[in-house]
This record gives sequence, C-alpha cells and structure tokens, in this order.
Amino acid sequence: MASEKIHPVDERLPTGKLAALGLQHVLVMYAGAIAVPLIVGRALKLSPEQVAYLISADLFCCGIVTLIQSLGATQWFGIRMPVMMGVSFASVAPMVAMANTTSGAEGAQLIFGAIIGAGILSMLLAPVMSRMLRFFPPVVTGTIIAVIGISLMRIGINWIFGNPFGPTAPSIVNPEHAKWMADVAALGNAVPPMPKGMAIVGSVPNPKYAPMGGIGIAAVVLVSILLIAKYAKGFISNISVLLGILVGGVVASVMGMMNFDKVASASWFGLVLPFQFGLPVFDPILILTMTLVMVVVMIESTGMFLALGDMTERKVSAQDLTRGLRADGLGTMIGGIFNTFPYTSFSQNVGLVGVTGVKSRFVCVAGGLILIVLGLVPKMAALVESLPTVVLGGAGLVMFGMVAATGVRILGAVDYKSNRNNLFIVAVSIGFGMIPLIAPNFKQWMPHTIHPLIESGILLASLSAVALNFFFNGSEGDSQAAMEAAKKADAH
Repeated sequence: MASEKIHPVDERLPTGKLAALGLQHVLVMYAGAIAVPLIVGRALKLSPEQVAYLISADLFCCGIVTLIQSLGATQWFGIRMPVMMGVSFASVAPMVAMANTTSGAEGAQLIFGAIIGAGILSMLLAPVMSRMLRFFPPVVTGTIIAVIGISLMRIGINWIFGNPFGPTAPSIVNPEHAKWMADVAALGNAVPPMPKGMAIVGSVPNPKYAPMGGIGIAAVVLVSILLIAKYAKGFISNISVLLGILVGGVVASVMGMMNFDKVASASWFGLVLPFQFGLPVFDPILILTMTLVMVVVMIESTGMFLALGDMTERKVSAQDLTRGLRADGLGTMIGGIFNTFPYTSFSQNVGLVGVTGVKSRFVCVAGGLILIVLGLVPKMAALVESLPTVVLGGAGLVMFGMVAATGVRILGAVDYKSNRNNLFIVAVSIGFGMIPLIAPNFKQWMPHTIHPLIESGILLASLSAVALNFFFNGSEGDSQAAMEAAKKADAH
C-alpha cells in the first residue's frame, strides 16, 4: 500500500535500470552538451588542451547542476523533477561576440565574470520570473527560438567550410604581391615608410577554405544522421546526431584527418578546478548582456517545467518554478566558477520523458552522476576535441537547424487570422535578429559601451518581440499557451 502512494516522479527504480535509463538521457544530450565549449573555446582561440578542459568542466558541471535540479538542494534550489541540465545555446552568440573582441585567457576571464554575475542576478530574479510567463506567449518564444537557430547556423556552416577570417579565410594574399611588398619595405629610406596597419587584401583562393574532402566528410555525417533518423527506431533514433558524429570521426580518422597524440597523452583522471583561466573580470555591461540572456533562458525553462509537470501529472506551483529557476541561476554561477557556461533544462530530454513514459527523477539523478564521471576523464574530452570541425559541421546543420525548426513549429500554432498584429511581431523581430548577421559593422559609429548589448541578434530579437507583443497584445498571455509551446520545443 505504501508503494502505491509514491508518485511516479519520486519512484526509485532498480539500480541497473536507473543506470541504463540515465545513460540514455546522457547520450541524448551529449552532442548538445559538448557543442558549446567547442564553439566558445575555438572562438577564444584557446589551445586544444584548454578546449578539452572546457569540455571536461562542462560535463562535470552538467552533472552537478542536474543533481541540484532533479534531486534538490535545500528548500531553495531544485524543482525535483526528471530534468537534465545543459549549456543553453541562447548564450552562445553573446559569448562568441565577447570572444571575438577579447580572445585568450583575458577573454575567458571576461566571459566567466559575466556568467557568474548573471547567475547571481538570476537567482535574485527567479521569484519575479516565475510570475512573468504571460509576457512570453508562443509568438514571442517561437520568434526567439527561431532566431537562436538561424544565428547558430552560421557557426555550423563555418565549421564545414572554414571561418571567413584567419587561416581558413576564402582568399589569401598573392605570394607575388607579398614578395613585392617585402622588396619595397627592404629599400628602407629610398621610399616613404608604409602607413601603420597597411596590409594587402587576399585575392587568391585559399586551398584551406572549403576543401572537397572536408565537405565530403560533413556530407557523410549529415546523411548518416538522416538515415539513422529515418530507419532506426526508439533509442537509436534518439541518438542519431551522436551516431552521425561517430561515423564522421571514423571516416576522418581513416582519411588521416584526426590526430590522437593528445588523446594518448591525456590522463585517465583529472580534477575540474575553479578559475583555471585566472580570476574572473566583472564588466557591468557584459553582466547585463548575459543577464538578459538568462531572462530568455528562464522563460524557456518555465515553459519546460510546466510541460514536464503536465507529462508527469504533477502540478507545478509558483514555488516549484521559483526553485527550478533559482537552480538555473545557481548552476550558471557554478558554471562561471568552474570555467563553463550558463545552464538550462535540455528540452530534448523533456521530450524523452514523454517518449519513454519513465517519470522518475532518479533516472536524471543517475544521468547526472554519469556526467560527473565523464567530466573527470580527460581522455574523453581530448577525444572530442580532436574531432575535425567538418565532422561537427555536418552535425551542426542538424542541431542548429532543429533549433530554428522548433521556433517555426511554435510559430505555426500562433493565431494570425484573428490577430494580424502577430505578423508584425514576428516580421520585425526576426528582422532585428538578422541585423548583426547581415551587417555586423552596423554599430561602428555607436558608443562602444553599448556594443555588447546590440551585437547579438538573439538579444535584439528578444527585446523586440517582448516589446512589440506588449505594445500590440498587452500582457494577456497565459501559462497554458506557453506550456503548449514548450511541448513543441523538443530540440534545443
């Protein structure tokens, strides 16, 4: 009789079953979890060893924050539901923008300082955000998620072909022109000195940009993912992205494009320690920028929690939401301390709860423990870091494209017939979101202090969508509509 009173969310399954189901949750989220440290680490121009460390730190913190959220930590933190926590893609674009401004350890210190500050502010904002869901109806959340996906697609495409600047730029300097410039410089006083900063523009196609071999590997990854998604069933289909990356890694290894020296030299065990890149630097503007990202993250998490409550048949109260959102903030602060990034509930894992019908939160507790173990194995992170970007690019088209498609699907349920103003909200907000992608130098005459606030298309689209929705529709949204939108968001 006593066992009948236990809610399925609080059911403790046998250890073997917990381990298997927990591993499934880890595999479903793994590709998304490792993507962000790879993106940000390479944007910061960190060494392969440093990027590998970011991956280890991310997996470790994913596990810690998952335990806080699903198991609970005091009466203040954790929604105590089957939730897997991972780095939010919404934070990628602002962090890449920060990295492009300041690279290396100095850039990392600025990013982690912004993340710690945003985490603290998010914990303070959690009670307020749990009551603001009405300001984020599907027309707003769908627009934001669509712009997130579109913004990230640029990263996936550059993974395949090469970055537009640096060693893989489409064009390089003509060797004859470079020699002529060197000969002129060697004349010394015979010619006027060259102006400071003068450089020759690349005019010759770069063989390192878009090599056919790399494009072929990306195509193999993409086709593998699509074939697995179409013909595989259940669990195998759910991890199609991860399996596609494995296929691409094997092909790249056969073609001699992978170097396993760093994997061999990496240790089997390594502690994840705080402030590995130096003490964080707290820039108020960057903290504000990351806090705005966390507002979007917390609204998305609120929708996820409501959807999860509906799936598990456990009512989610305002107090529950506050504890869950406060855990998002605490996890983000922990991430900044341990050299990683903002955290949120992973929606694909929420979808997995609905697919499997397993509602026990202890499955996610097991998944969190597995992530902690993976984070303490540097060889695993070194292996991931050794993957060529073309492999990740093939998967990136799917991962980031699914984010955009999720936004489109949410927008598909929006009422445009009886409320034509929703068209203006979507149209103008997506337009604002595209400005930094199409015209990245639009801000060159604006005050430098506001650049971090306006160089992210995601933030511009978010602010526009919220403001226009309030202007046209007021604050008459409801949590049920947000919950239905969250159910559709099964790709992060």
